Amino acid sequence: MAAALSLSVLLATPLAARAAGAGHPALHVTGTTTDGRVHPLAVESRHPRLSWTLESSGRDAEQSAYQVRVASSATALRRGSADIWDSGRRMSDDSVGVTYDGPARSAGSRSYWQVRVWDAHGKPSAWSAPTSWEAALDTTADWHGAEWIGASDPEAGAPLLRKDFTLDKRVTRARAYVAGLGLDELHLNGAKVGDHVLAQGASPYDRRVLYDTYDVTKSLHRGANTVGLWLGHGYGTTYSPYGFRWQGQRQAVMLLDVTYSDGTHARLTTDPSWTWSNGPVTADDLYAGETYDAREEHHGWDTPRFDDGAWKDAVRVDAPGGALHPNTMPPVRVTDT
Repeated sequence: MAAALSLSVLLATPLAARAAGAGHPALHVTGTTTDGRVHPLAVESRHPRLSWTLESSGRDAEQSAYQVRVASSATALRRGSADIWDSGRRMSDDSVGVTYDGPARSAGSRSYWQVRVWDAHGKPSAWSAPTSWEAALDTTADWHGAEWIGASDPEAGAPLLRKDFTLDKRVTRARAYVAGLGLDELHLNGAKVGDHVLAQGASPYDRRVLYDTYDVTKSLHRGANTVGLWLGHGYGTTYSPYGFRWQGQRQAVMLLDVTYSDGTHARLTTDPSWTWSNGPVTADDLYAGETYDAREEHHGWDTPRFDDGAWKDAVRVDAPGGALHPNTMPPVRVTDT
């Protein structure tokens, strides 16, 4: 009798385990990030770190394995195709800082990824919604000849720089990469781009200069367009001598990379064909304040209709000593007034 009882327990145990697994609430993948950011536009690492969070309606749920797949489009992922990289099923409870181990991505290219996990009972989750990252500009060649430019008068207060250009096809994607020293504002077709202020971040300029990346697809159109850069000084002589301050001429470098609907590209870069003028800000310092002369406003200076015949030609200036790197810090924004 004891032997029969023991046999029945042995037979029932795996069946009970399977039944418990079948009734276990499923894990759901949410909160996917790449190098700690959501849909980042400038990822410098060739092997970015992928992370995700898990949700479950049950208790004591845990991940036992994961699978990441990366593709060249969200459509490919939805079809189940991983034409860039597939991790395969990996037995691990890691969900933070999982390294992308596929081929290095070219500058500006976009990679889409998603992940699914298995719980402690071997039950798989659904695939997460596709998310993406874009590779940062990596080498000098990626800037396509963009030059550092500034006002022909090194003592200009906060100069305005502008350039008219024409796009002859329908735009499907556009990215602007810009670094301005000490501070910059990017304008396109009559409006400031983004909600950043005091861009970009301060850095040890002799070793590292940060550039910002903007999605400007909706700011451009077929036909006549205008790009503008407004430069400021930033931290002046009253700032701590132990902090990072740009003490050179106000200057900028920019690449505008436009992708047309047929897959071809148009690129606009900073060079001496730009024009410049003094603007209404005649002096600026983050500590000492700003002097604004409304008589020097140039209404419409960042639109194609503006007459810049009286403006001066921009000039090439020496590049700062530091190499260009993407700015990955959260931007400074106005949150209350």
